Amino acid sequence: MAGQHRKRSKAVAPWEGVASWNEARAGVVRLLEKGNAKEAVKQAKALHRARPEPESHALLGRAYLERAEQLRDAGLIEEAREVAGHLQAHGVGSTEWTARAARLFAEVGMVEAARALGERLKCEEDRRGLELDLVDRAVVDPARAPESLREPIARVREALDALAQGEDEAAIERVAGIPRSSPLADWRWLIHVLIPFHRGQEEVFAERRARLDPRRVPARIVAALAEGGVARRVRDQDGRDTLLRSRASLAALPSVSPDYALLSVLDQLSQAVQDQHWRTAFRLIREARPALARLHPEWPARLTRILLWPLLRAIADQASPSQGKQLAQGFRAAAEPLPIDPHWNRFLACAAIDGRWPMGDAQRFLRAYIDDLATLPSLAPEVRPLAQALCLRKLAEVEAEDGLQIKREILRGESLPSEEWRPDRCEARALEAIRQAVRLAPDAKDILIDALQLHLEAGLPRQAIALARDWLQRHPRHDQILALIVSQGGRLGEFRGILPEMDQLLILKPLDPIIRLQGVKLRLLAVAEAVTQALAGRGPGVAAAQTEPLPLAVVRHEVVAHLTIADQLAQQIPGGFWQVEVELHRACAAFRLGQPAEASQAFQRARDLYRAASPPPPNDLELAFRAILVAALHGFEAVAPLHPFQTERDQFLNASPASSPLPSDAMSGPFDLVILDRMIRAFEEGLPPDRPRDYLERIAPALRVVACHLAVVWAAGKEKETTDPPIPVEIYRRMVTFLKIIQGGQYSHLTSLIIIKGLSVHRDDPVLLSHRLQIPPEIGKSSLDFTPTARVFDWVIARESLLKHLPKGEPELKDHLDTLQNMLEQWLSDPAFVAALSPKAVNFLEDHGVDLEEYGLEWSDELGRLIRLEPSLDDTPEPAPPPHKAAQTPSKADRRGKSKAKRS
Repeated sequence: MAGQHRKRSKAVAPWEGVASWNEARAGVVRLLEKGNAKEAVKQAKALHRARPEPESHALLGRAYLERAEQLRDAGLIEEAREVAGHLQAHGVGSTEWTARAARLFAEVGMVEAARALGERLKCEEDRRGLELDLVDRAVVDPARAPESLREPIARVREALDALAQGEDEAAIERVAGIPRSSPLADWRWLIHVLIPFHRGQEEVFAERRARLDPRRVPARIVAALAEGGVARRVRDQDGRDTLLRSRASLAALPSVSPDYALLSVLDQLSQAVQDQHWRTAFRLIREARPALARLHPEWPARLTRILLWPLLRAIADQASPSQGKQLAQGFRAAAEPLPIDPHWNRFLACAAIDGRWPMGDAQRFLRAYIDDLATLPSLAPEVRPLAQALCLRKLAEVEAEDGLQIKREILRGESLPSEEWRPDRCEARALEAIRQAVRLAPDAKDILIDALQLHLEAGLPRQAIALARDWLQRHPRHDQILALIVSQGGRLGEFRGILPEMDQLLILKPLDPIIRLQGVKLRLLAVAEAVTQALAGRGPGVAAAQTEPLPLAVVRHEVVAHLTIADQLAQQIPGGFWQVEVELHRACAAFRLGQPAEASQAFQRARDLYRAASPPPPNDLELAFRAILVAALHGFEAVAPLHPFQTERDQFLNASPASSPLPSDAMSGPFDLVILDRMIRAFEEGLPPDRPRDYLERIAPALRVVACHLAVVWAAGKEKETTDPPIPVEIYRRMVTFLKIIQGGQYSHLTSLIIIKGLSVHRDDPVLLSHRLQIPPEIGKSSLDFTPTARVFDWVIARESLLKHLPKGEPELKDHLDTLQNMLEQWLSDPAFVAALSPKAVNFLEDHGVDLEEYGLEWSDELGRLIRLEPSLDDTPEPAPPPHKAAQTPSKADRRGKSKAKRS
């Protein structure tokens, strides 16, 4: 017993006297004042165990409070919550610390404890402040919200999300029902403050910002956004402040913490992105991800989504693909993958397209992403086929663009990278991808239109028509698809086959004048087609025997039906000229079907309608010209001995050009383009030898039709639809010459299309290459590259082709060669053109024998471009070098070689 007594007395001995007790208590207070709250808690615990009195109880509560605040300030929320739990179990004790403890409980997530402690506060201002603080934190974490505020808090968060997407009106609408007396009134006003901030309205922003309570989270959000780097906008491709707007929602989370640790990281990240310091940005992304994940599991992926477009722009701006690949790999290693793109294949495909990575990279990533979509858990099964179809459409677009790029490189004389990248193989892969997309999403109109466009560009109009008709079976009242079938069918000459689609168009748009006019033309061409097919193998004007498979009575009945409908439509077109066309076709059909009397009557009606037209024509020459065109459409040659309008034909051919005004739109539109062969036979081969120029001027509209057919029908790939050999290059040359004569020696859009199409078939023809160089930029800018470097490459290719074919003795080649020489002299005399030439273009010129010094130019290594040689002020010739020095003087070729090596 004595030992136990001595042991116990030893433990309590320091606190037995008043002096000892006061000294120990003062020691705890000193520790707290020095910031050593951890040691203060230990000594306060020992002091309270030794003498559990109210004073020691209050001192331990203070130690717990300051230790928890210390941990909170260091960002150790879990540890702070544990110490705050000890404080709650122990009791705050002194009312002096009640307000601080209640705020601490709120900040570490002990909402109920904070609310219970707040009820004990005597000061109304403290109770109101705590209530508002709890509301602010409930906005950040809705799970903490009381039942009465959950619905308005949800509206506030929806408004912030709408604001982050740039939907200002929707954001205002979501918070419109929150009253001014609500504790959420500052959050409602925050939306009104952020809108002028994003729009750059500084005065309005400052005026509205002043109405926010500076002690609350909304005011701290605005302060963080308005200060430092975060106020600098980082714009995406749509021109909206995506990063900044989304930060308005992000800022609400770290603003709750007094140290703003996460907000500081995000501020630095915004500045790094704006300054294009991506390595720093990747480090900051890695720092921010854990903190964002603790606050909300979706925030790291949202940060990735915010930064995607600025990063893709940066990848596109890199000097080389390898640098872009380094940025992409760095971002993958730092950022959180999106749920829609878990393996980064979509991001890498976009980066490969924007960053001009080697051919095949984008296709590989797109195919991998299509495989990802098949098993993606975040994608609903009903939308998975559409998502895959959209990716396949993009894959087809990339393959088609690569094929076009390779075609351009071949035209420049460059070699194929490999057999896999032949243009026809790229085209085949593009078609296969778009067809698969149509199968996956058969009702998607945009995908179908892209598929039709690709088929038409590949020269497969019949396959395009088949796809369109299959789609119309499910969507029969779509005028755009109907119009495409009518247009392409007309270019193929299948007039009767597209009549159902034309009739459907007339039903959908009965008042459209263009469709009405097309309906008239189609019926008239159907007449010519029916008669021609019925009389195939017989001469024009000779009636068929009644023993033929298709009796003439049936043909006549079909012709009458077509002409009746055409006449009804023509009566609705002002002017009366299309009724004239109907009667001219009636006359030609009757003449070919062995009814000369009816043909004569029809032509008389045409003459009467023509003379009664408004405005009245000055003479009958235009009627004669229209009659010749209609006859050519029905297979009659302009100089054939048997012609349904012989008198009118002779009148037109013998008239002077000045007295024969021709309608510029006599033959236009998709249906008229099919008469290429007939027009060449009727006009080109029938050129009178005595008056070729006059005749050519009078038939200029007909030649335009032929040229249109070359440019449109052949460009659509008509050669691929048959086994006929390619169209001879002489036809392309002749059509370019004809059009230049018609246009007064100038080039037109139509001429440029014919030149480009001819080069796609005959890519090394010197005449077409020379014509391509002479096309002015305002005409060919949509299909040709007019940069100085590209022009130099085209010039060298054209000149080499001319020099290669010159020994064959074609007289026009020498003129083209002189034209090219004058063109180069003009280019090299232009300072802007010379300054824009790349080193590769300069090397190309020198490699093909162009001495730039003869044009007064030399390469400057310091400036990295061509400069003009300064003329010498001293005309005295330089003395000859000594014999032992002469051998050391480099020749002009050697100097060019060294200069080229430096440029390379």
